Amino acid sequence: MKTSTVKVRELLLDMLAPARVINREDVAALDDKDWGNFNRMARQHRLASALHLEWQARGAEWGVPALVRTEWSEAYRTAALRALKLQATLVMIHDVLSDAGIHYVALKGATLAWRVYSQAAARPMRDLDILVAKSDVQRARDVMIGAGFVIPAGVNMPDDYQFAHAKHLMGMYRPGLNINVELHFDVVHAGMETAVSGALDPAVLLDHSVVQTIGGRPVAMSSPTQTLLHLIVHAAYDHFFDNGPLVLTDVALLVRAEAIDWDDFWRRAAVGGWLRGAHLLLDLAQDAHGELAINCPIGLSDAIPERIRQETRLAMVNDFESRDGVRHIRMAVHARSMGAFLGYFMRGIFAPRAAVAAWGSANAHGNWLPMLYVMRFIDKMKIGLGAIFIPTSRKAAHELSGIASWLNARDA
Repeated sequence: MKTSTVKVRELLLDMLAPARVINREDVAALDDKDWGNFNRMARQHRLASALHLEWQARGAEWGVPALVRTEWSEAYRTAALRALKLQATLVMIHDVLSDAGIHYVALKGATLAWRVYSQAAARPMRDLDILVAKSDVQRARDVMIGAGFVIPAGVNMPDDYQFAHAKHLMGMYRPGLNINVELHFDVVHAGMETAVSGALDPAVLLDHSVVQTIGGRPVAMSSPTQTLLHLIVHAAYDHFFDNGPLVLTDVALLVRAEAIDWDDFWRRAAVGGWLRGAHLLLDLAQDAHGELAINCPIGLSDAIPERIRQETRLAMVNDFESRDGVRHIRMAVHARSMGAFLGYFMRGIFAPRAAVAAWGSANAHGNWLPMLYVMRFIDKMKIGLGAIFIPTSRKAAHELSGIASWLNARDA
């Protein structure tokens, strides 16, 4: 491998950024191992179809090897076929929930793929996120099961546990389409609930939904302003930006295609404590896609340290397979005291029985549960300790901890 991993990551990000100029010499410097690393990151973060479209639009002079371009084009064809299944599933969900009188809203990718992208294949999705009121979510699950959706075998987590510790019920799918569907009753994790009131309230998303015709159906989707805020909270505060760079394209296309209520957006971001994440993500989107019509009370980059900007950009293409280990290290670093670290460690060991049962696909009251506690503990220790001995994982963990500390400061 002739080129450093950082250089490969930077080139990948630049190829996805229309505002960036690609140096042909940088492309020519990559050998077969470099391209293998490049495409591995692209696969992990669902970027290959986007790379195919970017190459078609502006990559004729890049000098990308034919075999690499072939992998991108095949990924695009796969994404296009999957988009048809996603659309069929979304239409089916609309029919089932509407017939039952249950108001719903499609979130994030489902909203973006059919509203702001030129084609749904350009916005791959791992699953469909559907929001319903908490008072309706169990009935929504039941009517979907009645319509042929199934919960994977072995998944058995009590609803009370999910309501207390999650933001959606366990996923389900329709056999034949095999698209995972998550029924959300909230859009932020339980630990962030104090910030939800007046900021990113599920009731507001449901009440201010917009309609997009998909497959001849009036599918309800989250409003542009709420979608933008949700993207920022999910990328910055749920994942500290290690969930892939597609969000930069999401934000840029959303701002260009839709009317954002900026006064409402910044007010809600302030209430939720998300101003820094909003500034940072909008700044990075503008850097990648060119000037955006953003009505911001201060200059986007005025309060963002250059180190945070650069580390955040690279964090977007962190190794997906080592993410759990990096998270364990980051939590240890971010704890900042032995007591806080031990608390995190002990919560991992003595997790609620429902969480352990779900991890092992077992019954929460079964005889195997004590053994699952031991197996889960060993597994998490292997992941965490393994990551400690990998220099790139340690570096990623320290950088993510620094990003998290900066994001959570409330003086922005």
